[in-house]
Amino acid sequence: MSVSATRRPGAARRPGTTTRLVAGFLVVVLVAVVAGTVAGHAHPAEAERSRGRPAHAEEILQHNLVVLVVVGVLALLSVGLLAVLYLLPSFWIVGFQVGQSWQEHGPGPTLHGLLWHAPLELTAFALCAATATVQSRRLWSAAGGRERGATRAAEVLGPLLRGWVTSVGLLVLAALVEASLSAGPR
Repeated sequence: MSVSATRRPGAARRPGTTTRLVAGFLVVVLVAVVAGTVAGHAHPAEAERSRGRPAHAEEILQHNLVVLVVVGVLALLSVGLLAVLYLLPSFWIVGFQVGQSWQEHGPGPTLHGLLWHAPLELTAFALCAATATVQSRRLWSAAGGRERGATRAAEVLGPLLRGWVTSVGLLVLAALVEASLSAGPR
């Protein structure tokens, strides 16, 4: 008898696989950012960097969409493993830059520059990676013959497209916010 068949009526459901994967990817990304922040704060010589012009929303969105596609494809091809390996150093570098900004400008301007757009971006990348990981597991299970019946393209593409469209929407919003509200020190 399966576990779901023995569950009592009214008992709380466990979070789904996608929800747990989103949470897992967010933890990995946040650990990388914190580690990079500590390292960036500890290296004062690195704080001397040139200031460029503020980025426009289109440039921010273009960069984030490239990252989103890379993360999604890597997660789809490797059941999430390569996406994690790609995100770790990328967000360590982000954390390093946060540490540098914190040291140069203090916590107020640094947090103002992050708090408005960073949660949207992190959620978008984690959602894309988690959705692609779940669908990758389904595809690999079907290819290995472990699933009954053939996995139809619509069963995989539907959730992938929903996750990707939601992620793109979050990134559009994050780019607009980053370009307008949080154009503080970088």
